[in-house]
This record gives sequence, C-alpha cells and structure tokens, in this order.
Amino acid sequence: FVICDGEIMSLIIDTDIGSDVDDAFAIAYALKSGIDLKLITTVHGPTKTRANIAKKITQLLGKEVPVASGESAPIKQQTIFLTGEEERQLEPGEKYEILDNAVEVLANTITANRHEVEIAAIGPLTNIARAFERHPKLPSYINRIYVMGNAILTPDKFYLNYRAHNLKVDPEAADIVFAANVPITLVTTEVCKKNYLTKEELQKFQGNALLDYLHNSAQHWLNFIKYEQVYLYD
Repeated sequence: FVICDGEIMSLIIDTDIGSDVDDAFAIAYALKSGIDLKLITTVHGPTKTRANIAKKITQLLGKEVPVASGESAPIKQQTIFLTGEEERQLEPGEKYEILDNAVEVLANTITANRHEVEIAAIGPLTNIARAFERHPKLPSYINRIYVMGNAILTPDKFYLNYRAHNLKVDPEAADIVFAANVPITLVTTEVCKKNYLTKEELQKFQGNALLDYLHNSAQHWLNFIKYEQVYLYD
C-alpha cells in the first residue's frame, strides 16, 4: 500500500504493539520489504514497553529506525485496555534507546517529509489526533493514512463503528482524525480476518533471531487467547 506510480513512499507506523502479536508481524514485514520507514511511534497504555518491543524488532533486523513512545491515555475515555502480556515480549530489564514525546516527534517527521509520507495507523489514533490538534497544518502534509478499524462506506459517508478496538478505545481521537483534511483508507475487521497464520505455518518462523522471536511471541499469544490461528489485523 505504499507504492505509488512505481515509487516507494516514506512511511510512519503508529502502533500499539505488544498486546496481540499482529503489530510485530506488521513492523517486521515493513522492515523486510524495503519500505522507507521513517519512524515508529507507540500509543495506548505502557507505551515505553511497546516502544522497546518495536525497537527490539528493528535491532533484530539490523535497522536503525527511530522509535518514540507516545500517548498512554485516550483523550476522554477512562479505560485502558491491556492483556497483561505486554511485558512478556521483553526479557527482564531489556531496554533500548527510544525517544519520548511521540506526538512532537511525529509532527516533526511529517513536516520534514511533507507531501512524501504516509501513515499506517495500526493502533488507537490518539497520537495522530493530538498531533493534528497541536499542528493544524499537519494533515495537509500527509499523502494518506491507513487505518485498521470497522466502517461501512456509503457513496458519500463513513459510518464509524466503534466496536473495533483501535477506534473503540479512543473514539474522540478517531473523530478528530476522520474530520481532518487527509485521505484515509480503512481496512475493516472483516478484511483482516481473511488473513491469518495457522499453527502449522508458524512452525516455519524459526531459524534466526527475528523468526524465533516472532514464533515464540505468536505461540504465547495463541496460548493466551485460545485461538487456532494468528489473525493479521494490522
């Protein structure tokens, strides 16, 4: 989704990596695909832990991509959804060099790459919404935002369905982002559930540090969630 007229676009990934394992696969895929990944920002709950997980994946691939921890709380909602499994994706005491204040890092990166950058928003939209609030011109600098979340498209309207996790946990942020003057592509839960990895397929994810990490994280998630496959929502 980041190739336009044969040119690879610059990409920012905004993620709540660390609960489900799908975001880890998404970041690994982006890094392996040759995408010009400018920045990874983390959102919702333990964002420093999430940032360390994302940085770990970049390090396992030998890639130097800045990672910044962002907004831990929704704009208005009081509930933070956590599985309690987030810390388990790191060894005790495992930490990496990460940046703080993802909202400003995000704004600076977009501004420095204006009209050349796209965003894959694979978590709640709080970081992006806050950035838009603080920097009103920012949406006009972004080529497109890809959002994972439920929506029904009519010829002239989006009807947002806040039951999808990424929209449900911060609907106010979703309202801000969807009201902004920026092209948005929505990937619905229905589409995501058509893409998954079975336990048998996951057995092939072994043989080097990254594959071993993805395999172990996926197996741990399946044991926790009691599923037979890993859905690639993000």
